[in-house]
Amino acid sequence: ARAGDLAALEVVRREHAGGLPATLPVAAVGAAINAYARAGDPLGAERWLELLAGSSMPRPNTICANMVIRAWAKAGQLARSEAWLERMADLGLEGDTQSFNAVIDGCARVGDAARAEEWLHRMRRDGVSPNVVSYSSVLNACARSGEVAKAERWLGAMRALGVEPNAICYNAVIHACAWSGDLERATSWLDQMGHSGVKPTVTSFSTLMDIAVKVGGVEAAELWLRRMDRAGVEPDTVVFNILLGACARSGDSMRALRWFQRMRSSGIEPSATCYNSLLGVYARAGETETAMRWWRAMVDTGIVSDRASFNMLLKAFAHSGDVASSEKMFSEMLGLGLDPDVTTYTAVIVACSRAGDLPGVERWFGRLLAAEGLEADACSFSCVIETCIREGEIARAESWLAKDETSGLCPSPSCCGSLMHIWAKLGNVLMMERLLATMTRSGLDVSVTAYNALIGACAKQSDLPRAEHWLNHMITNSLGADVVSYSTVINACAKQNDLLRAEVWFQSMREQGITANAITFNSMIHACARAGNAREAEQWLERMRAEGIPATNPSFNSVINACAKAGDAERAEHWLQAMPQFGLAPDVVSFSTAIHACARAQDARRSVAVLAAMEAAGLPPTAFCYSTVAKVLSRCGDAAASRWYARRAMELGPSASPSGSSTTTSPTSCLAAVRATAG
Repeated sequence: ARAGDLAALEVVRREHAGGLPATLPVAAVGAAINAYARAGDPLGAERWLELLAGSSMPRPNTICANMVIRAWAKAGQLARSEAWLERMADLGLEGDTQSFNAVIDGCARVGDAARAEEWLHRMRRDGVSPNVVSYSSVLNACARSGEVAKAERWLGAMRALGVEPNAICYNAVIHACAWSGDLERATSWLDQMGHSGVKPTVTSFSTLMDIAVKVGGVEAAELWLRRMDRAGVEPDTVVFNILLGACARSGDSMRALRWFQRMRSSGIEPSATCYNSLLGVYARAGETETAMRWWRAMVDTGIVSDRASFNMLLKAFAHSGDVASSEKMFSEMLGLGLDPDVTTYTAVIVACSRAGDLPGVERWFGRLLAAEGLEADACSFSCVIETCIREGEIARAESWLAKDETSGLCPSPSCCGSLMHIWAKLGNVLMMERLLATMTRSGLDVSVTAYNALIGACAKQSDLPRAEHWLNHMITNSLGADVVSYSTVINACAKQNDLLRAEVWFQSMREQGITANAITFNSMIHACARAGNAREAEQWLERMRAEGIPATNPSFNSVINACAKAGDAERAEHWLQAMPQFGLAPDVVSFSTAIHACARAQDARRSVAVLAAMEAAGLPPTAFCYSTVAKVLSRCGDAAASRWYARRAMELGPSASPSGSSTTTSPTSCLAAVRATAG
């Protein structure tokens, strides 16, 4: 038993399965129970206690029972630990402080504060006085379950009962505050600890450093280290691991090296975790050679590389896109008997991706999918999709998505966002809808931006019913439809010349409490313009101004276009001339649309005047402007002037109309019309 030879003890137990010799001392059986307990084998310890209880030897003592109770508690088997405490009465034994403390410690290990409290109360009811260990275990249970207020109450209760808290008790409360992310509260308890005459330990400070790093980074942790130095507490490996880990996350290689050197000069030998943090710093910075140099130094000191060490090196190679070195390191890892995890495979996949090696990405992702006991995650899958996109292989990206729809795999939210953007540009509404379904099925939060991209794609495809379907889906499921969602659909209604439908959606937006912006109002004015309803277009412009939203050039241009559609050249010119009053300079579209309005009204004089104003404003007229003026002059019988404008149009070539339609004005046809009129 003292040699820890469990195999020999098993032989002895089997030989005496019918009962142990009466002459065998109980202390010898206790040594066997202790051997199993030390080895972390509570079942073996229990079998020896059962054998002792069933023999003609003197009954088991409390020490033997306590060892079994503690062994089960340490193994996390709380129910078995509690059962043995209950059985002590059957063995003629009474539970003592150690018995109850073992069970309460088991509750603390699993973070069951309520159960720990129950056993402490039971302990007192049974006439067993709790000691500082009993209370510290309850406090640890509260800390593990994040119940700060309860931990604080118990610390106060033990004082009231005359049990002075020790450093372990205070550390438990500090730990509870740290777990809840309350640095200020944790600091307050450290101060109270000092005022109570209890010297803080390295654990007190390392707990605070750990939370300080999450809040304020490595600089905050260093402030706590200085306070630790002033308190005369020597840092340990845990403290340096926290500092090195913080440096790794921030990518500060110089600072990490400085702390690593201080650790060594303090006589603390760096652990594998310390070296791995240092490797992580250089991996993040892409300093592959430096990372390899430190890895060799780690191996030379006799520290065995673990999976984390190789993963850090692989990340360094991934950063530089060094596929050959990544694959070599992967093989070396296997040669040492280390099993790769998802992070390992992902690092090699990323290396291939950075090198633009799409076949390599797909090959390594295939190996990950085939690896026993491993499941590809969003990061690895996203890398495959993003590489396909970057290499212009959109069809392959779609193929991977279709292939993995049944497996439950889904790209990361950022990758999904990129895909939605690409397919929106390509107008691939079907793939956007499939990706949205995959994201929803995988439990990913679909952003409002993603839905808006889909609605926009439907609108660009002139599929108004589908755009409305997705907006209705957002509204029905409270998915945060915003002003962009509504404005896109309103603009789609405008393009379909459906003013009434646009007004219905505008009203719906108002009912949802969403404030319209300039784009929304411009879409409504555009809808009026498409319908040729100049009066209503003007009303929407006035309403826009009344709500304090500055009108833009597109606002006025759409009103001018509405006047043009209505054949009202005078109102078109009025709105053109009104633009400077609102701090807007008419642009080419403004003048072109006004000229178009004059042409529709057969007002040659006004069309020539608007074109002259355009030139005076420093804006060169387009072929459309000249052609339009030429035609209206021709229709009004001024052939000479018409020919001059027609020739100017021919010199510039064909141009699109300002309304944005696909039709173009041909200067040649314009000149032909002029000649016909002159003839």
